[in-house]
This record gives sequence, structure tokens and C-alpha cells, in this order.
Amino acid sequence: MRKLVLAAAMVVAALLSGCNGSPEPITNAPPPAVRAQAAQALGGTLAVRSDGAYALASDPDVDRLWIADLRNHTISGEVRFDQLDDPGRPVFGTNGRGHVILRGSGEVATFNVADPQRVHRLGVCAEPRGLAFDNLRNELLVACAGGELVFVSEDGERFLRMTKVAPDLRDVFVREGDIYVSRLRSGELVHLSTSATTPREVQRLGEKVQFKLDDGRVRHYEPSVLWRVKPLRDGSIAFLQQRSSPDPVTISQTPTDIPDPEELAQSTSSCTAYGGCASGGPARRALDECETISQSVFMVQRPDGTLTERRVRGAAPVDFAVDETSGVAWVVKGDGSSADIIHLSAMLPTGKATSCATSGVRVTGQQPPVAVALLPDGQPLFQSKVSLYTLHGVSISLPAVPRPDTSGRDLFVQPAEGSGLACASCHPDGLDDGRVWNFDSIGPRRTPPLVGGLVDTAPFHWDGDMKDFDHLMLEVFVGRMGARPSLLKRAPQMLAWLDSLPGPRHTDAELDDAARRGEALFHDATVGCASCHSGSRFTNNATMDVGTGGKFQVPRLVGLAGRAPYMHDGCAQTLEQRFDPACGGANHGNVSGLSPEQLHDLVEYLKTL
Repeated sequence: MRKLVLAAAMVVAALLSGCNGSPEPITNAPPPAVRAQAAQALGGTLAVRSDGAYALASDPDVDRLWIADLRNHTISGEVRFDQLDDPGRPVFGTNGRGHVILRGSGEVATFNVADPQRVHRLGVCAEPRGLAFDNLRNELLVACAGGELVFVSEDGERFLRMTKVAPDLRDVFVREGDIYVSRLRSGELVHLSTSATTPREVQRLGEKVQFKLDDGRVRHYEPSVLWRVKPLRDGSIAFLQQRSSPDPVTISQTPTDIPDPEELAQSTSSCTAYGGCASGGPARRALDECETISQSVFMVQRPDGTLTERRVRGAAPVDFAVDETSGVAWVVKGDGSSADIIHLSAMLPTGKATSCATSGVRVTGQQPPVAVALLPDGQPLFQSKVSLYTLHGVSISLPAVPRPDTSGRDLFVQPAEGSGLACASCHPDGLDDGRVWNFDSIGPRRTPPLVGGLVDTAPFHWDGDMKDFDHLMLEVFVGRMGARPSLLKRAPQMLAWLDSLPGPRHTDAELDDAARRGEALFHDATVGCASCHSGSRFTNNATMDVGTGGKFQVPRLVGLAGRAPYMHDGCAQTLEQRFDPACGGANHGNVSGLSPEQLHDLVEYLKTL
């Protein structure tokens, strides 16, 4: 478990003080060695300055950020970071500065756009995700996966303050002085008070919907993963969301069966366990989109609460830009396909659509984009792996640099032909969607995360019924999702990429008294927690019966605070509920004799893992 010590200069941040207390400017680093695997996350890596003079394009695959002179159509600067720094969201600040979060090192990097040779790096939190600049207060805002919202001086050199919002923060933006942060798995948007110390409102974006299938059945959907969220000038909120079905999922194979890839390749069935059908013509296909257990949707919530939507083609929607003047949105997916063009006037009220048909227009004839931002004239600027380009012939080539193998990640985000779903549809960034799926033959199962080292955790799935990754790919990727069996030859590359993804990281801080007492209880042999939840990942990787109706894999506890619900069937919405034997099992450690105060202390410790 990797931890980071924050830089701090204020008494209120005493727990966060440490290694980077007074960052020194450093000369732009030498070219990093080529990393073995592609970065974890995609999208949100492009920013355009308000005057249209410059763009910042970060590329975590090569640990670089490029500065584009948009008036002269050239790359005017380059910032090189260390290997695995993972530069992510960039923003422009004041006085000619640019800023970018470094997801891998837990820092914000600040540089002069006109002369980026000297870079300030400031530790902010263990896992920064979102970045915004508050023009009213002249402050940087950093949203962190651990739940911290960190405020940094406009020059990027001083830690100002921190407030703890909620785990799993994703995007952050400021509108009319108010601060908003999104949460990835829960799909919530948190509206903070002006002082950013307390939530003013917590809203789950999207709403439950249902569609009638062509055979008379009804498919229900609920809002899920919130991929990306941005404010619009008219007070609306635009967002990309995954929408998932709580309906029973019929699994054709029994847990012990290993599908034969040759039989699957010769199968005449066009429909899959996870929904969708691979044939039948355009009209049939449009209706069959409703069959999938998960959908990607672009939505706009108006100031009066009205929702409109349009389905997104492909999988893993990671970025978008909206020109409100022309009423057009451009949506970028992580699956390597072309961008979708969505006309806001053609979006339908949520719940009123008669089918699940996707948007019908795509940007063609260009390199597949990985990010998009809006130019001052309302036109989109796209970022691909090799260039920045517009739809009107402007193209700025990015410097050619050695790139890592991206085939594993590419397969992870590639939609399967039989369902339109990708692995990323339920595992955003290799994490989990926080959902409990209702499988007809085995019961409810909570989506497990895939980060933190996957190879050594076999057998896979809660029941331990997938003996190795090949078995899992045959059963799930090909058998249930409907991917072509020929893609199985790339399974080793996907596994190598997944195994490279870091586990949850936490900011180093002293345990408070309650957590310290809980730590002692956790390691007390008479309580028994550490007998199964051992080692750096807090698991012995065994399949055990703790009184919950069968034998299940012992899960890792790292990052537990941001991963509700808990247990294999998601019966515990909170860590406290796990200690109800009706949910957590009567044989799940010797905790029945613990007092309420001791259980509280144990929970406080579990939140720090």
C-alpha cells in the first residue's frame, strides 16, 4: 500500500505535514524511460486557455505534458515528468501559469506556459483526480480519491487548507463562487458551502428509467458510475454516466463449466447473458440496445431539474465538450472509436425515450481522440495520441516519443460485439462500479475491484470459481459478454496491464486514538481479523465460509472506506452493518463479544486502510 505525506504550512493541516513542506523549483526532468504498461485512466487531459492562445495536453502513457501554441499551430513547450507520475487533468491559472495533477506521485505540478523549464511540484494527497482553478479566490482546487478537497495557492507553491468531503471524489468545478465535486461510483454531485467545510446539497445525478423490449419485457436501469461532469453557462449540468440494470442476469454456463472457445466461435446464438444481440439488422439492433445490462449515457440536467439524454455508442465515455451557442456536444470514448456528435435539441427527456438507440453521428476521418476541449469560437479541439486537431483542417503534430504497450488497456475498454459492453463498463479505470448484480443461478454479487495486483489473487470472482485468468476470459469476456474468441490471444496483455494498476493509496496521517485502539483489536488473535486479512493487502486469498451461505474469497481491505457496499452480496451499506451477523456472518471473526465502543474503534481503523 503506497502512501503519500502531504506538504503543509498551516496548523489546521498538521496531520498532513511532511516530506514536501517547502517545494523547490526543479529543472525540467530528463526524458523518462518507457514504462512497461499504459496508464490507468483516460480522458480529461486537454485544456484550452480562455483567450485561445494555448492548449495544455497531458499524456500519462508517456509521462509528458505538451504546450500547444494554437495561433501558430505548433508545439511550443514540453514538460517531462518521472516515469509513473501519470499527469492527468490540466488547467490554466493566472500570470501565465499552467497546472496539472500527477496521479501517480500525488502532486500538483506548476509551470510557466511560455517557459516551462522550471517546474514546482507540491504534494497534495495520495490520489489526486480532479483539478480546477477558482478565478474568484485565485486558488487551485484538487479533488482526491481519498475524499480530500485540497486548496493550493495560485502559484502552486503553498498548501492552503484541506477539507474532507467523501471518499471517491472525481471532478471538481467552481460556479458563481460555489464548489461542486463529483463521486465516481455513487454518481453523486456534492454542492459545498462557500467555505467548503460542509455539503450544502448531495444529489445523485440521473434517475431510474425503464424501456419496453420488443418481446414485451421491461428492462430497468439505475444511475451508476459518473464518468465526467461539467457545468454549462446557463446553469445546467452536463455529465457522462453509466446506467446499469438491477434486473436478474441469466448466466448460461454453470460456475464449474469452462467454455470451449472453438464451440463458442461456431455458435449460432447472437445474444449474450449480459444483453444485446450481434445481428438482425439496424432496426433490430437499435431495440436490442435495451437488452444490455449497462449503458453509457450523455445527460444534461437543466436548472429546473429537467433531464435530457442520449445514448453513447461504444464504451468507457471519458470526456466531452459542449458548445452551447450551436447546441452541439462532442463525446470521446476510451475505446479507440470516433467521437460522437450529439445535438442538444435531439436529446430526449429522460424516461420518455421509446428505444435505447444511440446517437447516429460520429466524427470520421481523424485519429481516434482521447480528450476534447472547446475553443473560444465554439469549435472542438481533439487530442489523439499523435496530434491535436480541429474539424476544420488544423492539425498540430505531437512529438514522436517511445510509447508503452497499450494493447492490454485497449482490450479492456473495447466493446464486445455480442453486447456492446467492455470490461471498463463495470470496472472504470480497473476499479469497480459499486454495484450488486443479480445473477439468477448464483445470487447477488458485488462487483470486485481489479487494482492492486491481480495475478496473485486467483482464483477469481467471489466464489473462487474462475481458476485462472484464461478461465475468466472464456466464461465472462467471450461467454457472457459476447467477445470474439479470437481476442483471447490478447488476454495475457490485458492481465499484464491489470496487474500493473496500483492499489488504493492513502495520505499518511497519524491514527487518532479510536483508530489506534481499533488497530490493536484488528491484530488481537482472540478477535481473529488478521488471521485471514493479513499481509500488505490484508487477505490470505483463501476461499472460506464465514457463515454467509457458502464459501467466498477473502477480499482485500485496502481502500475499504471508499468501496461500499460490503460483503459478496452487498448486504452491508456501511462498515458498521458488516458486524451484523445476519449480513457479515456469525463465523466472521470473534467479534460478537465486542462492545459498541470497540466496534466503533475497529471501524475507525478499517477506514484508514
